[in-house]
Amino acid sequence: MFVYLRSIEQVVSGTAGLCAAQTVVREVDDRDRLTFHLVLEDGAAADAVREHAPRLFQQNCRIHADEVHFVAGLPADAPLLVRLGPGG
Repeated sequence: MFVYLRSIEQVVSGTAGLCAAQTVVREVDDRDRLTFHLVLEDGAAADAVREHAPRLFQQNCRIHADEVHFVAGLPADAPLLVRLGPGG
């Protein structure tokens, strides 16, 4: 699976209530699975972000997210994209 970093950046800038994101691609049973880790702005509607962010990502790069998780925060130097091998 090939993901442009710009596609992830567009999700963050194009989703109201989203302040940061990290995309993790991991291989499971010989298939790449994509998981979003999203950080909400204070007071943001999680349901709206959960619906909009993956849809915008799929429109930009034609790949769908398998999972969406909300996290309290990400380190300032966290990479936008993490690739994990089998069992990772």
